[in-house]
Amino acid sequence: MSPRLSSLCEGWKSDGENLAQKLRQIVELDNPELQIDLLSRSIRPYIQVVETDALCKYTGLRLNNIWRYFRHTWVTSYKSVPGRSMMILIRDAAAPNHPVIGIASLASSVVQQQKRDDWIGWDGDTVVEKFTAVAKPKQHARWLISELDQFIKGLYVRDLLNDGIVSRAEIRRPNDEVVERLLEVSEKAIKRHRLYPDSARHKQVDHRGNIEWAELAETSLFRSKRAKQLATLLAIRKLFQKVDLAENISPARWQELFKSAGFRQGVRQITRMVKAERVGIAMMDISICGAIAHYNTLIGGKLVALLLCSPEIVKEYEARYGSQLSLIASCMRGASVQRNAQLVLLCTTSLYGSSLNQYSRIKLPAGMIGGTAMSIEYRELGVSDGYGTFHFSKDSLRLMSTLLGRAKESRKVNSIFGEGVNPLMRKIRDGLGLLGLPQDELMKHGSKRIVYGVALASNFREFLLGMSDTPKYLITPTRVRQKTELIADFWRQRWLLNRLKKPGVLDEVGRHTCIYPIRHGAQVEVPEVEDPLLNLWEMPRILSKGA
Repeated sequence: MSPRLSSLCEGWKSDGENLAQKLRQIVELDNPELQIDLLSRSIRPYIQVVETDALCKYTGLRLNNIWRYFRHTWVTSYKSVPGRSMMILIRDAAAPNHPVIGIASLASSVVQQQKRDDWIGWDGDTVVEKFTAVAKPKQHARWLISELDQFIKGLYVRDLLNDGIVSRAEIRRPNDEVVERLLEVSEKAIKRHRLYPDSARHKQVDHRGNIEWAELAETSLFRSKRAKQLATLLAIRKLFQKVDLAENISPARWQELFKSAGFRQGVRQITRMVKAERVGIAMMDISICGAIAHYNTLIGGKLVALLLCSPEIVKEYEARYGSQLSLIASCMRGASVQRNAQLVLLCTTSLYGSSLNQYSRIKLPAGMIGGTAMSIEYRELGVSDGYGTFHFSKDSLRLMSTLLGRAKESRKVNSIFGEGVNPLMRKIRDGLGLLGLPQDELMKHGSKRIVYGVALASNFREFLLGMSDTPKYLITPTRVRQKTELIADFWRQRWLLNRLKKPGVLDEVGRHTCIYPIRHGAQVEVPEVEDPLLNLWEMPRILSKGA
């Protein structure tokens, strides 16, 4: 019989039979206020952010192994993601050993999501439409000029100046010739990078800044990126100078400018750069969110989703990433760049295409939590196109990687940070292209999902566009643990009490027991091992490797 890790670690899980007995007594009462009070003592959720190497004080096990253990109860397989990430446990302080109610994970947002970008206002056509319609264009003109100037100042140009590619005068007053020279330099540098990627050097970069940023900026990869971006920016500056864009522009002149395809394209380009800068810093994707048995029967998934909106998450995100360097920006500038970690937006998708899921109808009145009169809600933005890579098997990916490595042409994707977004998707595209197969058709898996956006600040659009420097949070991030408790109170009143009154719910909860023989929905079968004397306390390590 396979050894069961959870039989040794039952402190992770709550005994459903005991909880069901308590809840039955509460349901039988005829006093709603007393019911809510007793429920607050029976299930007391709190947030525990998983820190590297941190131990659970109740089991002595690493928190990240506990998180990964319960991740194995999900339908989909676990895959690590590049960029920023936060693993989160929701635990129950009302039960012995504080069992796990649910797990969640925040990850760096995907760069391209059409429904989300339309909603934020990042889509190029949407931006042009909104900018054209403004009656008082002064602020928007100032924004365009300011963002353009900041992007140019943020680029390392010493090598380009020393090599005579560009001069200070040409940066101030660009012309077509300097733009063409920069594009030629970019093309030569990227070809050199693909032939000699120097992966080891690039992968030594870390968030502590233990590196000579100017040296890394002068590598072929970042010389190519800098030259190309500078060419784009100088072309826009040349256009703005030609049309005499100024902060005191009249509404009539503003409308006239947007009749020009070139000016509209310049606005789109600046918006794309703003998006690239903010998408990985001020917003995160909810990549994992849900409750484990038996709390899932009690609509614990909605509780986990609600708690991700807590200002406690905002503070934890700021504490973790507030002092972290921005790697690509530092490589592009040739000096360390540190940006404020102010989380203003969460995005996610449903597991399936159905509108009935754990995110549907979640709406938290911020005023009940000491916030504004507005509500925090999981707003349905539309349905995704069903496009991605999850339907490709590991064997297919391995063979594609081998094929690309043996191709005559230089490798375009070397999985180096800074080469571009989503290296896996680009590798698959290149592999399918070498095979002569239709890329778009094969990468469209057809599994459409509902896209959700969760605004944490009333001015999240202005903040993500760089038009506002300070987020106006719907729930002020002060006394954050108290506000987490208030969110749990809302869940108990809005969802839990009604759920308990449904026939069969408590019977289902009671079936999940930690008493031998253990019958629990959060039980994970541990794979067979050759050595029967293997210390079972090491199983979390085995599971984490398998993940």
